[in-house]
Amino acid sequence: MLLGPVLRPYAFLECQVIESYNHGMSRLWPLLIVLSAASIPAACADDTPPALVDVTQLADTTDTVGPYTVTAVAKDDRGIDSVTLYYTADQAADARFKAVEMQRVQGDLFSGEMSGFPGGAVVRYFVEAKDTSANRARAPAEADRYYQFSVRE
Repeated sequence: MLLGPVLRPYAFLECQVIESYNHGMSRLWPLLIVLSAASIPAACADDTPPALVDVTQLADTTDTVGPYTVTAVAKDDRGIDSVTLYYTADQAADARFKAVEMQRVQGDLFSGEMSGFPGGAVVRYFVEAKDTSANRARAPAEADRYYQFSVRE
C-alpha cells in the first residue's frame, strides 16, 4: 500500500530493454523508468531522423506527357508520417517547388508522380520523409542539391 500514493504522480515508460543477469542466466527485461510528467519528453525523445534511401534518379527523356514516377524507401523505428516529392522546372535560385504527397506502395516503399513538362525543361526534384516525431530527412541530403533530368525536344 505504500507504493500507491508514491507512484500516482508519475508515469511509467518502457524506453529500452536491458540485459539482466540472474545467477549466471541472461534474461531481457523491460526497463521501466519512473518519471515525472515534465521529464517524459526528455527521457524518451526521438531525435533520430528517418532513413531515406533508394530514391529514383530519373534519366533524361523525350516524353513531354509524363507522368514521371519517383520511388523512395523511407524507414524509421517509430514510423513514417509522410514522404513528399518536391519538384520544379524553374531554374531560379528562389524557385518554388510543387509538393506531391508520395503514397505507400508496400512496406517502406513510397511512390509519387510529376506531371509532364514541355521539351527543353530541366526538372529539379528532391524527396523529404517525416517520421511520427516530426524528424525530417531529405534526399539528396544537402539542402542546395537536387536530382534532375531534362525533357529533350
